[in-house]
Parts: sequence; structure tokens; C-alpha cells
Amino acid sequence: MASQSKRLAGSRSSEIDRFAVLAELRRRATSPAALARSHEYHVSTLTHVFERPCPIAEKIVANAIGRAPEELWQVRERLRVERRERRILKEPVCAQVGG
Repeated sequence: MASQSKRLAGSRSSEIDRFAVLAELRRRATSPAALARSHEYHVSTLTHVFERPCPIAEKIVANAIGRAPEELWQVRERLRVERRERRILKEPVCAQVGG
């Protein structure tokens, strides 16, 4: 379990290991299901955060272990930023009126 905490604390990888996050939650005497109940979500909502992106669930889990969601799910955050930038670039530029 110590190695999992070390992986969580000093990870340089792009994604935090699912088991390291779960171990950290257990160390803090909680679980994804307990977090979901305390935030009035369905019990399975926070367990799915490891399989698919869900910004709200990511934030809840990250706050529970004292980290920023961007630290835990760097790849997902990078993809969100890229999508946001593409969306901004695709928006039509209004022609200036007047002159």
C-alpha cells in the first residue's frame, strides 16, 4: 500500500493509477460509493469516473484526496482544452458593420 501512496504522491505519469486513487480514498476512510452518497449521486456514478470522463465526478474524487482534477486526469484535461480551442476556432467571426 505504501507504493500506491508514493505513486499517487509523486506520479509523473499522464494518468494516476486507478488503484492508487482507490487506496488513497480507503486511507482517508471513504470510498467512491460513500462520496457519491454524500454528494447525492447514484452509488455507481463515481466508480465510473475511472472508465469514462465525467468532470463533476473527477472533481469530487480529486477533492476527496486533496488533489486537483487536472493532476489526476491530465490526458482528459488536455483533450478538453483541445476541444475547447477547436470550438473557439470554428466559431464564425462576425463581419464588422459600419464604415
